[in-house]
Parts: sequence; structure tokens; C-alpha cells
Amino acid sequence: MLARDEHATGKISVWWDMKYCPIPKSYVTGLIRQSIEGEFEERGYFGPVTITACLCRANANL
Repeated sequence: MLARDEHATGKISVWWDMKYCPIPKSYVTGLIRQSIEGEFEERGYFGPVTITACLCRANANL
């Protein structure tokens, strides 16, 4: 399913939980952004993409 016209160029935010969804060891890290943006483009989304990777530490002081 492709994006509706009113959503196709909207801002896209990706929050990535790296603890539960780590980068596979065999993956080329330089291709991560390109891969994520490509998946959105295949679905008709062409807006600006912000990717925020999160890695929470169990004993972090807040």
C-alpha cells in the first residue's frame, strides 16, 4: 500500500531500540540510513527522515 498524497512528504521519525533490535554483525553499518529510507520510498513516503538510535543502560542515573 502506498502513502496517501497528504502523508507522502511528511516528516518521518524512526526511534530505534538498539538493545532489542541490534545491528546484525554481518551488516554494513554505512548502509543503515539508505536501507531505512529505501523502505519508506518503496511505500511512497519521500519526506525527511530522522533516525534516533536508543540504547538504555540498566544502571543509568537519570
